[in-house]
Amino acid sequence: MADAALVRCVALLRGVNVGGHNRVPMKPLVDALAARGALDVMSYLQSGNLVLSCAAGHVGRSAELVARTITQTLGLDIKVMVRTHDELLGVIAANPFRAAEADPKFLHVVFLGSPPSVDAVAGIDPDRFLPDRFEVVEDRAYVHYPGGSGRSKLNLDRLGVTATARNWNTVLMLAELTQ
Repeated sequence: MADAALVRCVALLRGVNVGGHNRVPMKPLVDALAARGALDVMSYLQSGNLVLSCAAGHVGRSAELVARTITQTLGLDIKVMVRTHDELLGVIAANPFRAAEADPKFLHVVFLGSPPSVDAVAGIDPDRFLPDRFEVVEDRAYVHYPGGSGRSKLNLDRLGVTATARNWNTVLMLAELTQ
C-alpha cells in the first residue's frame, strides 16, 4: 500500500486499565498489532490510546483489527473507536466550551460510537447536573466539569451509545501525534 493511501489515526479503547479492570498492557498490544500488519503503531499513556496508520477510506478496518487482536491475545471484548487526524482537528475546532480550555483538566471529550438520538440527548436534563455542562455535537459530547469529573453526577450512558472519554490535554496530544 502506498504511503499516500495512509492516514494517521487514533484507536480509542473503551474502559481499559481503569481501577484494575480490563487490563490491557499497551506494549504487548502494540507488538501484537504490528505482527498482524498494523503500521506505525504506538501507544500514548496507559489509558487506551493507540496511534497508527490507517488505510484512507477504510478506517473502520483498523478498529476491527484492534478489537480482534485484543480479543485473541487477551480474551477481552473491548469497544474500539478510530478517529483520523482530520476528525480530531474537527473535534478541537468545534469545542463549545472555549473558556474551559484555560484549565483543560476539567474539559473532556466523550467520543461516541455513533450519534445519539435527539430524544436520548433531550432526556438528560442539563440543569440537574449544574455546574457541569455538556453539549453533544455529532458523534461526540463535550463536557465541562468545573468541580472535577470524579464528583460529577452527570452520566452520559443515558445516550445509549458506546462512549469513551478523554481529557482535553489528551485530545490535543492525540491530534499532534496523528499529524
